Amino acid sequence: MSKVMLDMPLSAEAKAVVAIASYSGVSPEVSTAICLKDEVNVDQEILRKLLISGWGEKIAPYITIAEAQATDEEALRFAQFAVRSGAALIAVSIVRTKNYSKIYLSAHHALADEYSLEVISRLVRLAYSGMIESAIYEMIQGRQLYHSYVERQRMLAKDGADVQETECVLMSPVRISKTGRLAWSEESPRICLNHVVNTEKNSLKEKATSVLLSLLHRSGEVAEGNTVCMSKCWRLTHESGAIGMMTGLTPLPVEDWTSSRPLTRSSLEAQAKFSSGAREALKCCRESELFVNGAFPRGIPASLVVGTAFPVGVDVRQISDSELFLEIEGRFCNKDAASEFLYEWAYILSG
Repeated sequence: MSKVMLDMPLSAEAKAVVAIASYSGVSPEVSTAICLKDEVNVDQEILRKLLISGWGEKIAPYITIAEAQATDEEALRFAQFAVRSGAALIAVSIVRTKNYSKIYLSAHHALADEYSLEVISRLVRLAYSGMIESAIYEMIQGRQLYHSYVERQRMLAKDGADVQETECVLMSPVRISKTGRLAWSEESPRICLNHVVNTEKNSLKEKATSVLLSLLHRSGEVAEGNTVCMSKCWRLTHESGAIGMMTGLTPLPVEDWTSSRPLTRSSLEAQAKFSSGAREALKCCRESELFVNGAFPRGIPASLVVGTAFPVGVDVRQISDSELFLEIEGRFCNKDAASEFLYEWAYILSG
């Protein structure tokens, strides 16, 4: 199955996912839920045709689509584990009720990121509204944009690699304090906590991230290290319809994170081929115990995600001009203590 993917044009971010999957034996997946009106006839062949139009005939044997006589969560798990086990590259589970039909779609992370699934969700709804040809056209265009991104990335990676050489010298991955409020343990159950906070109008995600890092630093939640890992979507404005893995990892300093830093036009994963500094920065990101989602939000609730790469994860979403959705997740030793941290973060933002 890896050979099928490696025969496709793949971004450096996608190749990194394939390498990690080969090493771990588990295929990372991203998933989403697509809700359709009850009167829509969910013809499986329409969905299969749409997916193949994007990734090509070679992927056809690795697409599974099935009706699920199960709960929504069980249907999602079917799709997730079909991909994670290596049984499929794209798995779809369809649930029908009296009021709606819901499509749970999971894809190998090397084929798509969360943003891609949002694009695909829109195209699935378009296809089932009777505009299958338009949906297929946009799917093909989305993949062509991705192929152009892969080529652009290849050309820019070497040029941008040099700026990483001096940056990584003082980087060290963050380790969460074992006595702090975010202390975690492999033996603890995974906990997802969230809170909606009212802020001043147009308060941005960047402010919430800045407050988070400041709070981590001064409240003793970090035992050692100075760099957390953040995801970054590398799409340009004209690539908003692109379908593929275009999200990479980037280092985020706990202190003075807003200071001027060299700007690059390609991901660490792409630069790592040419730059020892980029390789060190990428290694630092992967070894951090704290991850901040700086890219597109997930298509399913955090509580339904299977398998996470980092012990503690943070997400911030702007849901209106004056509201932010804050979320933390991890195998926290003390749920109440983690909740206290979340509410302190929210309190500072609301002040």
